[in-house]
Amino acid sequence: MITCIVACGPAPVPFQAEAPAPTPTVAPATPPREPEPVDALIADRYPSLAHYPGLNAALQAALARRDPPREIFAALADSLAPYRWPSALDWDRQGFIDPHGPRPGFVTRIAGALIEQTSDRHDLGCAGGFLEGVRLTLLPQLAVDDLDRCAYDLAVDGAPTGCDPEHAYGLLALTNVAARLQSEQLPEGPRLFEIGPEDQIGFDRLAAPDAMHLCTVSHASSTRNNDRYHHHLMIVLGTAEHDGYEVFDTTGTRGVALTPMSRSRFFRYCTSLLAANRVYRYVARSARLTCLPVHSQSAAHHGASAPSASTTSPASNERSGS
Repeated sequence: MITCIVACGPAPVPFQAEAPAPTPTVAPATPPREPEPVDALIADRYPSLAHYPGLNAALQAALARRDPPREIFAALADSLAPYRWPSALDWDRQGFIDPHGPRPGFVTRIAGALIEQTSDRHDLGCAGGFLEGVRLTLLPQLAVDDLDRCAYDLAVDGAPTGCDPEHAYGLLALTNVAARLQSEQLPEGPRLFEIGPEDQIGFDRLAAPDAMHLCTVSHASSTRNNDRYHHHLMIVLGTAEHDGYEVFDTTGTRGVALTPMSRSRFFRYCTSLLAANRVYRYVARSARLTCLPVHSQSAAHHGASAPSASTTSPASNERSGS
């Protein structure tokens, strides 16, 4: 069972105060593997890969072929599975991979400072796992600091009206990604849409075969004057199998995972399980999903509108982020 998911954004209270109830220690699924040599072209295109503790051949092959996101996410989760932290209490919600900063590699943001993770830890928080998913399918050069910027180069429908990363971190992340994508990667343009618990049409959209949505989950906090916090980030893939979803995200007990979910399980996950926070005491019935429909690089690569290499370089197109 998934226990407590805490916020991706800035930490208004110490992490220990928001920790989930103790859970049994989870041993790594398999012993850590020797890192696979990374192909130079792959490493150049996806700079965060240089800092993975292990990289299986399947992930490199999927990236080289520009496979659909499902194959990339499955291989990414498998690559990181041996390095998952031992228990939910060890999970670091602020962990991410910094390819270019003063301390390249796995780092943790604490009180605004970047702290290098010890050699035996490879923790990705919710935003850090989401960032890797976006990097490997959409924007290879995206930085964690790009996620909560309050100035966008492009108007995005549904973007937050103010600059409030504490409450709107997830909204800001989706908005900044939308502002950096190519037009062919945005099937409905730079537009966010919200799904409420009773919005069956919205859930149908997410479940459409081959659909890919970047989403943030929000709840009202019963301990914060019912303020709404967009506190979790995920990538949702539609699937023809069982009329459900595959969810790519990072949680305290599963690590980085691609999880098949039926519609009923997905509903419970978004409403009740992600609301289980001791400090914020999120109201399950207040749950909302805000999503951005996207086409991955792999989908564009296999279609007629595939972007050329020149359209994804910083010099030729700053919006591409790659």
